[in-house]
Amino acid sequence: MTDDGDLLAEIADLRGHIVSSHRDELNSNGTLTDLAQKFAEAIANAIAASPIPADRVAQIGIGLPAIVDSRNGTVEHLQTFTGAPFPFALTVERELGIPTRVDNSINLLARAEHWFGEGTGVADFMVVLLDLGLGAARYHEGQLLLGSHGIAAELGHTKIVPEGGRPCGCGAHGCLQAYSSISAIVYQAAEIAGEARPGIPAIRNRFAALIDRARSGDREVVDLIARGGRYLGRALANHINMRAPERVIVLTKSPDLVDFVSGPFFEALHRDTLPLLRDLGRVTFKETDDSAFARGAAAMVLEQLYGSW
Repeated sequence: MTDDGDLLAEIADLRGHIVSSHRDELNSNGTLTDLAQKFAEAIANAIAASPIPADRVAQIGIGLPAIVDSRNGTVEHLQTFTGAPFPFALTVERELGIPTRVDNSINLLARAEHWFGEGTGVADFMVVLLDLGLGAARYHEGQLLLGSHGIAAELGHTKIVPEGGRPCGCGAHGCLQAYSSISAIVYQAAEIAGEARPGIPAIRNRFAALIDRARSGDREVVDLIARGGRYLGRALANHINMRAPERVIVLTKSPDLVDFVSGPFFEALHRDTLPLLRDLGRVTFKETDDSAFARGAAAMVLEQLYGSW
């Protein structure tokens, strides 16, 4: 599920190689029942358009930018969609007759890094997605960590401004996501200009315009991005102080953001990390794209298939 309103469905073989790819349009709001039905239709279309017959598809893996109980594929919260909690995996599985797993999109990115990317051979690492939203997932001793409710750690909803913080889409105030994500930067710039918040499909274009302003020396925009970088650096310093992961990979679809966020980010990370753990080489930025989510979904299925053999 991409932020430009598409569903990307890819068919992968047992080695994780993509053999077929298909896109369908999605609505950006509605009910989770409608969304699950649209997913089922798009996946059916992808299978029909691929060289792989439906009876050869072992499992379906779905990633959503949502709070998901990964044990049973229940969506607990997905912004702009109503009807939670909703048995998303079960609904798609009943529609298509193929075993289905659903998880948070960030967990899929961590799986993609673990199976096919920079996390290969690294037992303890953290993946952070700095995009329209902000989230993280962590591997420890070669296993993806999940909480007691099957829900990934919500780094974006840690409280970075404890008193009088900005409102967040989760309903709380002062969340990291409300300051450091791309959507937060766009929303803050709109508020400063006295403009209405743009809809989700317009955020990337609005952010590109802000980057242009930052490149021209607009101090207001530069300061907004810098504050987001400092807060993210502080949050990751807290994580490193508590967990000391071997690596931290910060993924983003917007490489232009790194030019402005990395300086204040690394400054705060260095300042707030314990001296003994102050190895900035363990933290890197990396560009990602929509295909990484599909690779992660394939990895989620592969870990189930290989684990059952």
